Amino acid sequence: MTSDENWTTFGARKRMPVDMSTRDERVSEREQDGLPGRSVYDFLYSDNKRIGSFLSQFDDNGLLEKLTQIEGASKNVTRGYKFSIGGGATVVGTGGTGTIGIERGPGEQGTESLQRVYDPLWTNALTLLDFLMLEDLINKDIKAARIGQFVLLRGRLSIFDMNALKGLWNIPTVKDNLIAGQVQQQEAAHIASGRPVSNAERRQLAASWKAEATKQMSFNLDVLNILPHSILCSINDDGHFAWCSLMSDSLVTTSSDLLIKYGVNVAGDWAMLAVLDALPSNEADAAGDLEALATDAMSLGGLGAGVAAMAPVVRAVLGRPAGAFGVTPLMIFRQVASQDS
Repeated sequence: MTSDENWTTFGARKRMPVDMSTRDERVSEREQDGLPGRSVYDFLYSDNKRIGSFLSQFDDNGLLEKLTQIEGASKNVTRGYKFSIGGGATVVGTGGTGTIGIERGPGEQGTESLQRVYDPLWTNALTLLDFLMLEDLINKDIKAARIGQFVLLRGRLSIFDMNALKGLWNIPTVKDNLIAGQVQQQEAAHIASGRPVSNAERRQLAASWKAEATKQMSFNLDVLNILPHSILCSINDDGHFAWCSLMSDSLVTTSSDLLIKYGVNVAGDWAMLAVLDALPSNEADAAGDLEALATDAMSLGGLGAGVAAMAPVVRAVLGRPAGAFGVTPLMIFRQVASQDS
């Protein structure tokens, strides 16, 4: 079996902590097509609370939080013995002869016990993955998936913690460089238009562009300072990008460790189990979404309408790109196998 086939089928490697008697035969069949024996999953991200919320729906008793195994052993000495010396034997200390008897009766016993306490935290992720695979609840083609469905993505992973940039917004040189970049874009667009201008007019336009860029950038940076800076993540599944944000307490390692080790692109071939939340949109769709958002926000009053007007700017700077799918990740992992697997 090739590596690609392993990633596609996964195989049921665990048992659900519920009554799965009706699925035992299916589990056994799928185990034959599962991952090689010498391979494991290396988890980079696991949203344990959300995973637990799904698993609790499969068991009438709720989510299994702890498993205790107790082993006991006992022994009984049921065999006794008797030893005696008699006849003409001399009994020391008496100066005469007689019989000496030593006897031990049955009935002595002892017990030993061993208690093991298991934390099913990480097996919960595998259990959910297996259950969804067995029930065919996972869509492996994100283009064919609908909002609210489970999707399984595989490809190149990019992670960046926006908190690393939050301290930059108040640095004057950073602000100057951002303003200069906007002015250069305006100049390039003007040159591309082919309209001839005099040197005096060019200087006047440059001053106007700089004043406009300074005003706009000051507003943008002031807004950025008060907005939450999340951990951004995207995965490239055969040219289709899925965008999401990650919770720091669900990462197995720290985002700073990922940054200094890999940069933005995390090396390796990664898989993501997620729930599809949003579809890509073009400019026409985005305009329609903005109009609908403004209409809905009116129900929140004037402040809601104001926030609705700012939301596209915030999303353009910190949020999901228009051409990307939006997902809520449950787990991110990769296959780690031996060299000959």
